[in-house]
Amino acid sequence: IVFDIDGTLTPIEEGIQIIVKCLRKKKKLVFITGRPRSFCLELAERIQEKLPARSSALAQSILFYCSNGSEAFSVAGGVHKIRKPIPDASKKRIYEVLHTLGLEISSERDYRIIATYKDKDKNPNKLLAYKEQLKTLPECSGLGIYLIKWGEGVSEFNAIDICSSSKKAAIDDLFQESSISHVVIGDDPENSDHEIIGDLDISVEGFGILKTKAVVKALLSHAPWTSFRSKI
Repeated sequence: IVFDIDGTLTPIEEGIQIIVKCLRKKKKLVFITGRPRSFCLELAERIQEKLPARSSALAQSILFYCSNGSEAFSVAGGVHKIRKPIPDASKKRIYEVLHTLGLEISSERDYRIIATYKDKDKNPNKLLAYKEQLKTLPECSGLGIYLIKWGEGVSEFNAIDICSSSKKAAIDDLFQESSISHVVIGDDPENSDHEIIGDLDISVEGFGILKTKAVVKALLSHAPWTSFRSKI
């Protein structure tokens, strides 16, 4: 089961409860998130605390693709994918376009750029258009570009997140050598989930957590996923 439920729209405590149920049923879990490595390490600890002592190692076996797939690791197994920086040529072009669009860089690392409005204009629709414009640039091919909620207490998407990898690349990396039966469950259908959600997967938002719980219950009961999916 591939999860992208990390608190973007679904309360993270609800997500943890679902993950713990899956681990208790010995399901193999992968987490794909825009959150950084530190968030994933903390999440693994919180999941481990919810498990019986004899099963606590299960949390350490979860494979985390963090920073939108820029790197991957598990607590028990170490590094699975080494993080790479955004190419210099891509950065140069991104800087130019952000300046033209009236956006400024609020945070930057070698593998990640977060851009927000310079002025008081907080229109999320314009930001969506700017994100799509960036994605059309040849220099941004292969990068992950998403809308995020930047800052404490923010309720709407207010920033563009540019990473050296994408969630789609994470899925491709995960299944590059096999066709393992899997299902992806996310909570951001209008943004990043469209890259990783297939015909037999599901993306819900907000109070859709009840639907997510129903989906997981069906999976853990070994019900035919295709027939259950058609009823949602």
